[in-house]
Amino acid sequence: MPDARAQVGFMSGEGRTFILPGSGSAQILRYDRMSNVGRRGIWIFQVGNTGPNNNIILPDVKDDPHVNQATCAQTFTPCPANSKCNEYKSGFCCECSEGTFGNGRECLENDKYQRMSGKIVGYLNKNQLENVDIHAYIDTKEGKTFTAISRIPPNIGPDAQGLFTIGTIIGWIFAKQNTGAKNGFSITGGLFNRTTDIEFPKTGDHIHLEEFFHGPDVFGYIRVDVEVRGSLPKIPFGSKVEIDDFNEIFTRESSNVLRSHSEKVLKVDQSGRVEIPFSMDQVIKYEECHFLPEEQMKKAFKLHASRNFIVYDTREEILRFSALYSISPLEDNDPCIQARCGEHSTCLTDGTTHRCVCEIGYEQIGGSSEQATCVDIDECLTNKHNCDINADCINVIGRFECRCKAGFKGNGYQCEKERTCEDLRCNENAECVRDSRGVPTCRCRNGFHGDGYTCHSSVEGGPTDCYGIKCDPNAECLEDAEEGGHKCFCKFGYMGPGTYCIEEFDACDNCHQNAECKKDAQTQTDYCACKPGYYGDGYVCSLETSQSNCNAAGNCHENADCIFNLAKNVWECQCRPGYSGNGLQCTISNKGKRVMVEPSILFQIIEVDCLIEDNCSPDADCISEGGKSRCRCREGFEGDGIICRSVHECRSHEECKVNSLCAIDENTRTYRCQCNPGYYKIENECKPHETAACNFVNNCHKEATCKFDILKRQYKCECKDGWIGDGKFCSRDTSCNCDMNADCNYNPVDGKYDCVCRAGFEGNGYQCRPIRTCLDDAYLCDRNADCIYLSDHRSYGCKCRSGFIGDGRQCRVLPIYEADYLIFAQGMSLLQMPLTPTETNRGKLLLTKSHQLPVGLDVDCMEGYIYWTDVYHRAIHKALYNGSMIETILEKRTESPEGISVDWISRNIYWTDSKKDVIQVATLDGVYVKTLINDGLVDPRGIVVHPGFGRMYWTDWNRNSPKIESASMDGSDRSPFVTEDLGLPNMLAIDFYANDLCWTDAGLKRIECINLSGSKRRVIYTPAVYPFDITIAKNDVFWTDWELKFINKVNKNGGVVEHLELPLGGNGRAYGIVTVPEQCPLMNNACSVKNGGCDYLCLPNSRGGRSCQCPDPSYEGHDECMKSFE
Repeated sequence: MPDARAQVGFMSGEGRTFILPGSGSAQILRYDRMSNVGRRGIWIFQVGNTGPNNNIILPDVKDDPHVNQATCAQTFTPCPANSKCNEYKSGFCCECSEGTFGNGRECLENDKYQRMSGKIVGYLNKNQLENVDIHAYIDTKEGKTFTAISRIPPNIGPDAQGLFTIGTIIGWIFAKQNTGAKNGFSITGGLFNRTTDIEFPKTGDHIHLEEFFHGPDVFGYIRVDVEVRGSLPKIPFGSKVEIDDFNEIFTRESSNVLRSHSEKVLKVDQSGRVEIPFSMDQVIKYEECHFLPEEQMKKAFKLHASRNFIVYDTREEILRFSALYSISPLEDNDPCIQARCGEHSTCLTDGTTHRCVCEIGYEQIGGSSEQATCVDIDECLTNKHNCDINADCINVIGRFECRCKAGFKGNGYQCEKERTCEDLRCNENAECVRDSRGVPTCRCRNGFHGDGYTCHSSVEGGPTDCYGIKCDPNAECLEDAEEGGHKCFCKFGYMGPGTYCIEEFDACDNCHQNAECKKDAQTQTDYCACKPGYYGDGYVCSLETSQSNCNAAGNCHENADCIFNLAKNVWECQCRPGYSGNGLQCTISNKGKRVMVEPSILFQIIEVDCLIEDNCSPDADCISEGGKSRCRCREGFEGDGIICRSVHECRSHEECKVNSLCAIDENTRTYRCQCNPGYYKIENECKPHETAACNFVNNCHKEATCKFDILKRQYKCECKDGWIGDGKFCSRDTSCNCDMNADCNYNPVDGKYDCVCRAGFEGNGYQCRPIRTCLDDAYLCDRNADCIYLSDHRSYGCKCRSGFIGDGRQCRVLPIYEADYLIFAQGMSLLQMPLTPTETNRGKLLLTKSHQLPVGLDVDCMEGYIYWTDVYHRAIHKALYNGSMIETILEKRTESPEGISVDWISRNIYWTDSKKDVIQVATLDGVYVKTLINDGLVDPRGIVVHPGFGRMYWTDWNRNSPKIESASMDGSDRSPFVTEDLGLPNMLAIDFYANDLCWTDAGLKRIECINLSGSKRRVIYTPAVYPFDITIAKNDVFWTDWELKFINKVNKNGGVVEHLELPLGGNGRAYGIVTVPEQCPLMNNACSVKNGGCDYLCLPNSRGGRSCQCPDPSYEGHDECMKSFE
């Protein structure tokens, strides 16, 4: 493609444009001689204070009658640099210089190959033609043209061969010019309109064409738009279609108008030759130089076409024409000079004779003489119109009009049913309303919020919203009364954080003796909770005060003993039988004593005869003395007989040998030196028992620790993280089986995985417990967080409030940006477009970077940046949402970066490289880079990440085995996701609210979606032409197409596709596209705070954890990172 010619004009930030005359043409070289105020080289425009809907205001300057601009020297609109100025009596005209041809205002070099391209729309044989491409290649030296019309469906492909006249007009434009004749470009400069009507009298078919030739574009190629309406004769499949050499005579009917009438025959050869005669009327309107003398304006020219070739390629669905064209002048004795044709008719030369032909819209009555009358044709009555079936035909003198019927919209030739509320699939909690433009749309009712297609309850009791978090099949999304939002809760009989649930054992089977079983009001599940006065997790409960702890008998009440509590693993004071209290204070119970309360005496004790009431200690006897019976302690015991205790062997632990303590003997009720639990006495020494628990006997391996097993209610040895065994013997392990509150992190130095408890928990990674909850210390939570019960942890924890993001201990503001618009790449530019463009706001240019080729786009919704890949510079760039602050973060370290995705939580970017066949990740500043996937890739292209799930998805459009794959965002747990019924999958997008993955397939011409669970795969739209990138916003899918100059839009539930016209500022194919959201989706991962504790790359995984990774060896930070693992 040649370099674009310079353009000049104004462009506002909102997309409004004003193009100056001659922009994109050779005229721009004369701007120093041109003016809009009558002073050469001076231009004046009002560009400010014009109002939001006004454009550039031109100066209010009248032509100066004293200045004659009719001469080449004085004009302010001079001829282009590649033409010369010829002065005539009343003015001047431009004439192309030697070696070029054209009309003087547009000149092309002789004998250079030329191209032409455009679009064909309309209806043909009751089939809609939508954005059909036309391309032509022309040898101007020989007048040879090659025309191709692509994407003609096979059901009308053979019939469409009758459209060969489209190739004929291209031949007229660039026909070889014989002496004294001008081709179409020399007359029009490529800027004209043609109207053609073709009648097939044998079949009754009629076709109407409107062609709009826009002249050379900035690359020097002519652009054309064609509208087709009507029918052509049916041609059998496989038939050969021919047309003999023919002539067409173009007559200058009036100033700026050429006309031609001809009759030809199509020859269809299958089993036998069939001839299909037809007549063709064509009118060409253009703008000529009015000062050219009449004698220089030829009245008629003859176009000769030879070597005609017509074919329809069924396999490629392409219609092809080619022919050789030349143009010659008619002889000087023009037969139309003496003709006197009537009203509404014109004279056409036919060889050496002439005839009067009625103008289009009229028919002849009264014979074929010059006096014949031309009267209006009622196309509506004779059914010669081509209005849409849903339009009304209205006859007008010389023509007809088509108007869409009520309930339909369009231009009359194409009418589409207007969208009504019945066509929409509004949510059951939404209503259909019409917006300011009268377009029906879905709106959630009061008490609900959403886009109208999905509505979530704003109050308790309605449908719920988990804000992009996918619940486990055994969980449900419930409103959190504590927080006011929604989250996943496991159903009854299951346990877990809600994002995954496992079958629950009876949580209350192992409650501590000082705990009780309670039911969670939200989840309706049981859990253990310590009783009042105790603290712990319900499985181990301790007294809130440590005052009852003791060290032998010294600090207990005189009526209490210091006894080891196996359940609590502590020594504590316990009141003796007959007394009650906490062991530090004991009072006599009312057993054996009757207590009477008197006003002056707190207690009065009355002795009771032990013969009447057996109240003696087991270590006492009831003895009669002096007519009374009383209790007396036996030998070796001391006390009042009601309470008897042995004479103590020891008074403190220091008096006992190793592995023994001074403790109460339950048999003798005296303090004796006794072996510690887990030990037994042999010959006055305490030896360890084989089955003793490790909290009593330190018999664990050096790489093991002694831990309490909640389920078995005992202590046991457990190997440390990275080791396996029974705890008494441990060996290295390279796998993980971490606690649900721990992360499995790979240590590349040791070549193994380590379990590490998350922030807020302590333990060995295999068992993690909260260090201290926010109920104990409210200052553990950020000022923008609340302390709520977290069912997945079964404890209280911190959670950031709405509008903030973080782990609850640190919360930062979730920024809000101007939203609801698209950013897409076209050519060297990035442009912005509203989700619903209007006439006054079609979008605007954001930025242009010289020679770049942006392919993939994504946004950092936390900081308000756009990130894009640049294949030309082998780089990744970023800029603010408004297009400013362009910065290259990675350059020439990639080969062909294509798809890109931003993890706004972990602050990383992911991309594919189709030349290196790898998937890589880097910090947002591009400093630390790591290759995650480098095997099994053929043609990786699109990539998206789900930071909340820790998963990434990418396409590989390997033609032999196209697929969509998935892996954790640290590169582990790779697996195929979609492998069947794929053509050429291009780019991907995730709907974070529905948990859907959508993609474009250029091979199957589809837009498809599937749930991230792998279910509910469905086609959203087909046939797409050549879809490339895709994005999702408000339940609508938007995509770019390499063959269409539109952004395409369709509802996720299907429906009619909308084509959104591109704003000015870009050129060429549209590549990447992304939605700019108001806020980031509400989710979190293990890297959200302090980079997950990693010094370099923190990469989340799909297990809810994260991996600390080192950069690749060729990137900064690799050596230092590896040393940190040593």
